[in-house]
Amino acid sequence: MAILDELEAYPSLYDRQQIEIQKCSDSSIVLAWIYLLKKWKSDLLETSSEMMENYSSLGEHGRPYVDRYVRAIEMLEDDLGSNIYREILGDSEDLDNFLAQKKANFDLKTSK
Repeated sequence: MAILDELEAYPSLYDRQQIEIQKCSDSSIVLAWIYLLKKWKSDLLETSSEMMENYSSLGEHGRPYVDRYVRAIEMLEDDLGSNIYREILGDSEDLDNFLAQKKANFDLKTSK
């Protein structure tokens, strides 16, 4: 869980909890971990893409996959507002910049 927690910026950006889900294959109930945003900017839903059933990097949504290493460099340089905390939380306090740098440094160390 520790690696996934780092990838999902837990506990700074997301919280996590276990929920029961019912499997389609045999209707059995299993426990699953989910990550939930703690807070977000008021227009996040309006500025995000439509709900997707599946994802393709070249899809019409205009959100191509960005490799973790590249995204980390962009976050450190804050290229074009690439700070994930700013995208989700909006313009916020210095703590968000600190958390973004912490995540970006982790991603740089653990990717490639």
